[in-house]
Amino acid sequence: ISKADRGAGWAAVEKRFVKITNKTAGLLLRSKFGECIGMDSKDFALVLFDALARIRNMTGDVTRNIRNDLHSLKIMGNTPKNPAIT
Repeated sequence: ISKADRGAGWAAVEKRFVKITNKTAGLLLRSKFGECIGMDSKDFALVLFDALARIRNMTGDVTRNIRNDLHSLKIMGNTPKNPAIT
C-alpha cells in the first residue's frame, strides 16, 4: 500500500479480509494471505506471512488482525539491522 493510496488500499485489504475470513471466524489462513493483501506472488506472500509470524511470535498458519500485523512489519522493516526480515 503506497502513501498515495493508503486509505483506499487499506479499505480494499480489509474488504478482502472480511470476505476471505467469512467462513473461518475471522482467521486468515497463511495460504490466503497473498490474496488478502492483493499480492500476485504467492511465494513472496508466504515469506511475508512468515516474517510477520516471527515478529509477532505467532504459531500456526493463521492471523487475526492483518492491519496490525502489516503495520508492525512496516515499522520493523524500516529499522536498521532487523534480524526478523532478511
